[in-house]
Amino acid sequence: MTLRELFSGKTEKELEEEKKKLLMQIEDLNDTIVRLKEAKTDAMNELKTAQHNFKLEKESLEHLIALKEERMEVEMQKQLSESAKKHADNLAVEQSKYRDKIEKLLEGERDNVKKMFTEILDKLPEVTAHYGSAKETTKLLRD
Repeated sequence: MTLRELFSGKTEKELEEEKKKLLMQIEDLNDTIVRLKEAKTDAMNELKTAQHNFKLEKESLEHLIALKEERMEVEMQKQLSESAKKHADNLAVEQSKYRDKIEKLLEGERDNVKKMFTEILDKLPEVTAHYGSAKETTKLLRD
């Protein structure tokens, strides 16, 4: 359809009214385009703000997680240290008990050996031994 066919049979007044309607529609469409561009700009700004806030929150969470992991590591080291100290204390107590027990056993065995040697010496006669010259003669006595 051509313009002639579209506008044929219409008066100039009708054409002017049609033109005004079309100009108003164009103006409305231009206003709509401006509003849509503004809405797009606002949406882009909101997106950038949301992305920035997301990035900040993510960094904050990563920092908090790192702090929590450090605290957990410190707590674990503290527990390991306490456990090692407790183990060392228990070991020292056991070593002390064992040492005391061994010392008593050794004292008992020393006393038994001393008694045995005393009994053996009591059964032996008194002996005089001579070494080299007469000056070096020694008499062995039981003590």
